[in-house]
Amino acid sequence: KAQAIALQEDEYVRLKDTSSGQRWVQKGKALIFLEPTWMVEKAPFDKPSASGVRKAWSLKAYQYVRLVDSVSGKVTAHRGEKTVFPGPDEELMDGEVMEAIDLKVHEYIKILNQATGEVRVESGVSSGQTQVFLGPNDKILDQGKKKAIEVDQDHAALVRDKSTGQVRL
Repeated sequence: KAQAIALQEDEYVRLKDTSSGQRWVQKGKALIFLEPTWMVEKAPFDKPSASGVRKAWSLKAYQYVRLVDSVSGKVTAHRGEKTVFPGPDEELMDGEVMEAIDLKVHEYIKILNQATGEVRVESGVSSGQTQVFLGPNDKILDQGKKKAIEVDQDHAALVRDKSTGQVRL
């Protein structure tokens, strides 16, 4: 007797055809009847009695996920608001759903693009708050966000350009 797997709209199951080796993700809302050669792939941490049905990531506007393909190594970033279903070989890169970094007017953050080596600085804007989402190859430098130094008519700052060594006021 064939057993059916019922999927809700935000659920998915990873399947493998043991005769061809083909792997795919079946997204809900669906009722799946397994073919004799099909097998449900379970997560390594699942109990033996688990059905293999998993929840997709439902992202709010300030959330994102980065998925890494275990075969190709390609990383993709997905921002909310949306529901994200992984591919057959994709897993969460950061281990959880991430939240955007909120920067206020006098805050900044340094971000390294590990693919290009380029460092960029994101700063808060005077019109309120800025939200920073990390891209596929981004890494936060210097332990996260920092307070900017306020320079006005009574204060000055000596600034050194790290690439040239030049100092200016």
